[in-house]
Amino acid sequence: MKDIFQTLKECEENLLNQLSSTGAPVPDHHEWPWRNYVFESVFYRRAHLDAVETDKLYMFHLCIFPRIFNPAPIYGVDVIAGKNIVGGAFHDFSKAGDKEHYMMKWFQNKVKPYKWTKTRELPEWAQNIFSPGMVAVSRTKEPQDYINFCKLAVENLEYYLTELEISHNTSFETSDKDYIEEQNWYCKNQKLNPHTPKVMRNFCEDDETVRKFIHECLFPEI
Repeated sequence: MKDIFQTLKECEENLLNQLSSTGAPVPDHHEWPWRNYVFESVFYRRAHLDAVETDKLYMFHLCIFPRIFNPAPIYGVDVIAGKNIVGGAFHDFSKAGDKEHYMMKWFQNKVKPYKWTKTRELPEWAQNIFSPGMVAVSRTKEPQDYINFCKLAVENLEYYLTELEISHNTSFETSDKDYIEEQNWYCKNQKLNPHTPKVMRNFCEDDETVRKFIHECLFPEI
């Protein structure tokens, strides 16, 4: 059976390969003390993947924002784990335009059959932005949990990138509305998460670096 870190490493590499094959790297103009990648494409304005790996901790985060005239959802996945336990694993297609978008309905149907050992109740800031189908796995040592979670993240990204192009082309022809306000609302609420700076201080002692990363790289507003 694959251990947690090996499973997460393979998942991270698969996600990165999909971004590399669909987008172009964007200079970040920062030197962060962890792996950090930013991409853009014709169909998404920003795809950001970062990962931290130490002897005791593995964490990665991926967030993809559609182009501003595309009503498609935001793709998001976050995992934080120790050697023997996954502290939290979160995945969603979050509203950034049309709350009835077919990609969000697909996501809810896709994740519905999965059963998790333990899930987490979402705080108010998360309920403001995440979909009813959001996956929120909490404190699990069960291999099937983290294996299934990583499988979902990879498969759903494949679907997301394919359908994002279709949604983009459709909206480009018909839409006269942008979704800047909705995408910024997502970022504003994400920055209310008190756990993000706490977790980052496990591997970065400089508070200003943590603050800059959260506001300028993790969830920059337009």
